[in-house]
Amino acid sequence: MPVTSTPLTSPTRPALKESAIIRRATLRRQRGAIERSTAWFVLVLSVIGSIAALAGGFVPLIAGIMTRAPQWSAIIGGFMLQVLLTHLEWHYFDTPLVAWPARMVDTLTTAIGYGPLVIAALSAFLLARGVPLPLYAAWGIIGIVSFIAAYYPESRLVE
Repeated sequence: MPVTSTPLTSPTRPALKESAIIRRATLRRQRGAIERSTAWFVLVLSVIGSIAALAGGFVPLIAGIMTRAPQWSAIIGGFMLQVLLTHLEWHYFDTPLVAWPARMVDTLTTAIGYGPLVIAALSAFLLARGVPLPLYAAWGIIGIVSFIAAYYPESRLVE
């Protein structure tokens, strides 16, 4: 029987589309778990960015780990800084003078950690597209993405 998009019906199920691979009801049931999972993933990426920022970037961090001489102060400091910032963002969300500075520091550490990985390629991409001041535009984009990484877990994991 060829695959069509004509709905199929049965006495026990509502109209189904033969070409469908998943039902919308299933997606609705799984939405919360998917959002929580992605929020935790983004939070872990933010922690890694904070650690890299305190280590001086990913190159020194990875080099220390590969030579079995990790920068424990950067690893512990980055982790504890992220715990503190997340605590301030989540527990004081209704106090903007506490939550927003913590969110901005979180954004800054994530941008400093991941920025050097993408700044050259992103600047070259923007320069090729004729964007004025491509370096500043690239850091602006990195800052926006880092802000989303700071805000998204809070928006999904805290009610």
